[in-house]
Amino acid sequence: MYERVNPKAPTLTQVITGLREWETKHEPFDRTSQLNLFQFVVEEGKGGALVPFGNHLEEGTQMPTIYLQPNALSQYLTRLQYPQGFYNRIPSRLNCLNVNWLVQNGGFQRDALFRIQDENSARALMTDMYQPVDNLELLTMIEPYLGDGKVRWHFDDELTFHMSISFPSYAEEIKVGDVIERGIHISNSEVGLRAITVAGYIYRLICKNGAIGTGGGDSYRFRHVGNAESLHDKIQGAVESAKLEVERVVAQFKNALTVKIEEPFQFIEKVAKDKELSQDEFKAVLNSFMEATEDKDNLFGVSQAISNAANIFEGERSYELQRIAVDVSGLTRVD
Repeated sequence: MYERVNPKAPTLTQVITGLREWETKHEPFDRTSQLNLFQFVVEEGKGGALVPFGNHLEEGTQMPTIYLQPNALSQYLTRLQYPQGFYNRIPSRLNCLNVNWLVQNGGFQRDALFRIQDENSARALMTDMYQPVDNLELLTMIEPYLGDGKVRWHFDDELTFHMSISFPSYAEEIKVGDVIERGIHISNSEVGLRAITVAGYIYRLICKNGAIGTGGGDSYRFRHVGNAESLHDKIQGAVESAKLEVERVVAQFKNALTVKIEEPFQFIEKVAKDKELSQDEFKAVLNSFMEATEDKDNLFGVSQAISNAANIFEGERSYELQRIAVDVSGLTRVD
């Protein structure tokens, strides 16, 4: 009866369907090769590209030119230790000369995993140790553990992926008329920008605020390396553990209601400095706190102002603010 539905949040079925449609449209695949088998060129209107040297191909085979998306280009330059700022400033002809010299003479690891879509567009350039776990695979893996879960927050820009799920069957009032639901949060990147992360999640129905964390413990974090089967087992185990450990966040929230703050604005300013919030994020937290009608004298109110501010940001910044909200609710000193 207290629930306010977030109209932006899709259902889990819609998220999975969207990922399947993306894969059908773009037909992603992986290819392992060595960087010194390609010449780097810059094509007008298409940016950086890797053209295979013909003498390295087997007779009767062809390999297309691979066009580097911005993320793949950045990873390519990083592998060569070629500064992105320098690349952006000098003429393309000089960049090609410099890059191709480094590729053949730089002494770096040349084996690479190309993450390809649309036949010849590289979305990422990883080491050959990279173990892919794509978003569809991840959700398919954990779907049996999600039961009556509802998607409360979802973000996917093809670089990073976030999804928060709460379970209506695990709800309770933390105060009269204020219901929270326990849940889990998962994060991933198919292109090497973040590890797989599994954490507890709390969704506050009355205001649609979300908070991410395990209440004093670390989130479960898995790099894309190692044996695929072992990695899958660890992720599934983390989902079950996070569902249990979120109880610590509930306990923190309840305790935060009792922790009084005499100078809340000064306290918020200190949190913003300690957590290195941007000016826009700091302003958003202040505005959320000033617009609140209750809990303006306790730690829970500050935590919820941070959580509420997360709603106006996207992707990694929203995630970080929701995570900070849990950290703040567990503080033992507020002076």
